[in-house]
Parts: sequence; C-alpha cells; structure tokens
Amino acid sequence: MILDGGSREQSRRLWSATACGEKRGDRHSAAYFLQVESERYAEQDWVHEYFCYRDFAGRRVLEIGVGQGSDLMQFAKAGAICAGVDITDNHLRLTRSNFALRGKRAALIKADAARLPFPDGRFDCVYSFGVLHHIPKMDRVLREAHRVLRPGGLLMLAVYHKWSAFHLFSKLIGNGLGKGWYGSCGKNYP
Repeated sequence: MILDGGSREQSRRLWSATACGEKRGDRHSAAYFLQVESERYAEQDWVHEYFCYRDFAGRRVLEIGVGQGSDLMQFAKAGAICAGVDITDNHLRLTRSNFALRGKRAALIKADAARLPFPDGRFDCVYSFGVLHHIPKMDRVLREAHRVLRPGGLLMLAVYHKWSAFHLFSKLIGNGLGKGWYGSCGKNYP
C-alpha cells in the first residue's frame, strides 16, 4: 500500500517513531493536545485566517496526513463532518485520542493518499498541510483528491519548499540548535 520513494519512506519511519509536532507530556490528556495545537498555530499564525476552518460547518472534509489532528480538529470545532487518512498508526492513534478527549468525531483510516478508500464525490473539501511534497508521483495523489471531491469541491494544499526562510530557520534554529538534532524531517513540518 505504501508507494516507493526515499523521502516518503523516511517520513513514514520518522513519524511512526515520533509524531509530527510531538511534545513532552501526557499524551492521554486534552492539555497535551491543546499544547501541541497552541504551539503549531503560534509558529504559523496565518493558518486560521488563510484556510478559514470556521466556514466548513456541515461540510464533509478529508485531511490527507492528519499528524496529531490539530488541523482536522479546527474543522471539527467549526462543525465539519471530518475524515482523515495517514500512513502511520502513530498519527492515527494520537488523532483518535485528541478527538476522543475533546469530544469530537472523525473517521480515521490508515490509507495511502494515492489510493483513497472513499467513493467518488464524497467530500466538499480535501485538505493537506505539509504532506504531499513527501510523496513521489504526487500527480496520483492529486487525481485521487479530485476523484473524492464533489463537483465544485475545494482542494486546499500547503507544501514546504526546502529553501524557504521558514523551513531553513526551523531546521537550523528550531531543531538543529534548539532541540539538538539535524534530521532531514522536522517535528512540526516536513
């Protein structure tokens, strides 16, 4: 089910061991997930305004690559009908816990984004943040995303460019110096 590819496989291995955005603390408490969420949006404070999560009440939203569920939770808090896919059990487990602890619901499935397990036209919105650039043959994923979107549905994607100021600063300062590691994939961003 997993596509071949160096960066994608490397990301899968990393996120299976350490979740994207993982923090120290009790992963069985709502406070932990609120801390993850707070730090994520402090780092990228433009996200709420840009993606307008609040506008999706009653709409079906699919997130590709759920991480710990912070973004999907924003849709859920707005009243969206949420689903998410991820290639790691770790992310799915954490997102399930996040949603259960905070009284929200989401259909969460371990799945490859190039073969989504949903019927044609199922979603009003397909969303993915910081994931697709890890997937070789991204065109397959985009075809699948369009397939599961209803006619006129919204595809919202964000990817990182390896030479962007945000990425370089986060790698060198945030992780390299601040956390003492120099891996090829960050904790809050790919």
